[in-house]
Amino acid sequence: ALVARAWGAGERDEACRIAGRSLVLAPCLALPVFFLLQFLAPVAARFLNLEGEAYRIAVDYLRYDAFGHLFTSVLMIAGAALR
Repeated sequence: ALVARAWGAGERDEACRIAGRSLVLAPCLALPVFFLLQFLAPVAARFLNLEGEAYRIAVDYLRYDAFGHLFTSVLMIAGAALR
């Protein structure tokens, strides 16, 4: 919304500055969440009472999914800035 407001007001430099800061901030916030999810993946699998192969698959999946969130955060910010 901030980018759109600045763009609509004709303040292109301000819009680019806000978008740039958002794109830098997104991975900075996503990285701690990534590490938290890496740590909590086994906890989540145990919470679901998974054992053996199902446990291993669930932990692997949650960790790979957490990795994808790093890129998703940047893409969501970029998509919002382009609206």
